[in-house]
Amino acid sequence: APGECWLDRERGTVHAWLPEGGERAPVEVSLLAEPLLVLDGCSDVEVRGLTFATTRGEAFTARGIDGLVVEDCVFQRTGTRALVVDGNSAHVRRCTFTDIGGTGVDLTGGDRRTLTPSGSSIEDCTFQRCGRVLRTYQPCIHLHGVGHQVLHNELAFHPHIALVFEGNDHRIEANFVHDVVLETGDAGAFYTGRDWTSHGNVIAGNVFADVPGSDARYQNGVYLDDMASGITVERNLFVRCNWGMLVGGGRDLVLRGNAFAACGRAMYFDARGVGWMHKEIVDPETSTLRRRLAAMPIEQEPWRSRFPTLQGYLTDRFGRPVNGLVAGTLLLGTEFGKIDDRECVREEGTATVEMRAEELRANCDRWLVVVQRKRVTIGAFAVGPVGPRAR
Repeated sequence: APGECWLDRERGTVHAWLPEGGERAPVEVSLLAEPLLVLDGCSDVEVRGLTFATTRGEAFTARGIDGLVVEDCVFQRTGTRALVVDGNSAHVRRCTFTDIGGTGVDLTGGDRRTLTPSGSSIEDCTFQRCGRVLRTYQPCIHLHGVGHQVLHNELAFHPHIALVFEGNDHRIEANFVHDVVLETGDAGAFYTGRDWTSHGNVIAGNVFADVPGSDARYQNGVYLDDMASGITVERNLFVRCNWGMLVGGGRDLVLRGNAFAACGRAMYFDARGVGWMHKEIVDPETSTLRRRLAAMPIEQEPWRSRFPTLQGYLTDRFGRPVNGLVAGTLLLGTEFGKIDDRECVREEGTATVEMRAEELRANCDRWLVVVQRKRVTIGAFAVGPVGPRAR
């Protein structure tokens, strides 16, 4: 049909039927599987105003770097990941990532054993249609290490998870995330999981919109999976999400001042560590959680002072969601949901605003337009602006 092509593998040829008017447009074929640009062991490099496009592999790889600026660049039509950075003091600003085969930005840096931050950031970028070829576990942004900042980005039109974070002390703030988790279940727009030591991470002031799904498939705005612990989720707005948050039994979790409008439910804070997952955490030889806990020097400084409660994870109410807090939740046309263990998880200050269905629909649309350029106040809740700042 017009707009389609067919690969004849035996003859090594491609047969293409160009769409109407296609004979007047250039035809591009990607051949190179190696990165278009490679930096290895470099310091203080600035890359500005370049377009990286039409490659079968990665676009730009920087490893062992100390000091990198990538500004005002365009990444499009890659076969796998667009930008892979391993190092410190890396800053990605005002870049666009469109039709990326896999992950948009894969960022590694900092030192977990010493909790030394990377000093790296991703700011004012737009990500659309990442995961074009590799449909799952290839997010727009993937964070590893310590101390990255993800600020004022737009992450949109993705089949699976939009952002995955691992490690400590990441700040993920004022991003606009919409139309993600479109083809998959058991997933969230923002995701982390199966690590008791993921302390110090903050998800704040983001807007999550149009994350569809069903209760049977577990699609969520924020998904703290399989006992992920020590994370703060505050001042976020969830609009038309299947569930706002699914919290998988973790400890030392603070869910504070979040608003949920026209969602299926605000949250489910479960206690899987004493339920179906208990058998997965009791054996230190087979438990991923216990193996990751043992790998971190939690009894030494700075871990001992920064995250003192980790000392009691194996002895104090083992498996239960200890020190959980759900505070200041605002519900608009949304049911609260469920907290399994109310002895360990404290709920306080939940407020419900009654609103007619047609009024709620109109307000949701208005908030999503306005919040991208200025602050929106809903009762005592305020958020914005989110997404890339005006250029």
